[in-house]
Formats: sequence, structure tokens, C-alpha cells
Amino acid sequence: MGRNPHVFRARGLKPPRATVTTLDLSMRTKLVANGRFLTLLPRHALMSASQHPSLKVLPVELPQAPVPVAILTLRNRTLSPLAELFIKTVRALAKPMTNAR
Repeated sequence: MGRNPHVFRARGLKPPRATVTTLDLSMRTKLVANGRFLTLLPRHALMSASQHPSLKVLPVELPQAPVPVAILTLRNRTLSPLAELFIKTVRALAKPMTNAR
């Protein structure tokens, strides 16, 4: 849970103490299914969670939070023309979103 304390604070609640922090979806669903853990999953990750019949999805509306995104490249490597086009396109699509804040 540790990365999303703002969703609790936005509702005036104290966030739970993070005891395990991982982005590994498999580990998160196993911890939730087998212990006293809480996790937040994006909607597309529910397919994996549904393989655990002991889990119950709670329909909770959360405030929209900006998510940092980065483009990483390897040092001293030449980008392919396709990679350059992809980066150029992503930057053009993302630019209006940065001005919206």
C-alpha cells in the first residue's frame, strides 16, 4: 500500500502503516489473500486478483492523482528510427496534459 497514502488523506483518514512495499502484483495478491494486508490495484489488475476466490473487490472511487512517467534509454546506444518516432509521439501527446495542471 505504501505508495498511495494520499488517497486516505484526501478522505480525511490516517493511512495504514506500510509493512511491505512492492510493485509485484503476484506478491501483493498473495499477501492480501493470505494475511491481514491491504493493497490498491488498478482495474486492469483485477483479472489476476480474481484467481483468489477469498479476495473481494471493493468498489472504491479514488481521487485522480498524477503519475510520474519517464522515458529511459541506454547510454551510448543509438535509438532506432522507430524508437525516436515513439518518443516524439509520446511527448507530443503528453505535452497538453502538463499544461492542464
